[in-house]
Amino acid sequence: MVALRWFGLRRLGLFHVFEPTYRGFAHDSADYDRQFETTSLDQCRDFLREVAGKEAIAKFDVVAGRGDPVMGLQLLTNDADTDLVIVGTRGRTGLLHALVGSVASRIMGAVPCDILAVPSRQR
Repeated sequence: MVALRWFGLRRLGLFHVFEPTYRGFAHDSADYDRQFETTSLDQCRDFLREVAGKEAIAKFDVVAGRGDPVMGLQLLTNDADTDLVIVGTRGRTGLLHALVGSVASRIMGAVPCDILAVPSRQR
């Protein structure tokens, strides 16, 4: 995990944005969002435990919420004293990149701090 190797002694944040599937069909969309957020937070902590180890979780502020990732990061980085955002990329190119776009590219143009884009591993 890049952030832990480079900035191990600092406070780190893991930010995850989601858009719940089938939200329009939920009887109580607010309750559905809360359940989705709880599941997302659990998955983020599981990810940290798997990648960095159980003891590393204490170094992270984990934030998960529904909405647009760029707008969420803008709010988060404006409210916090953020030095660097590390964002993963899927490496889309060509027509797929043109049609779907790139969240990482949007973040680079919108967030008021340094950005490090890290490509995902080939599986």
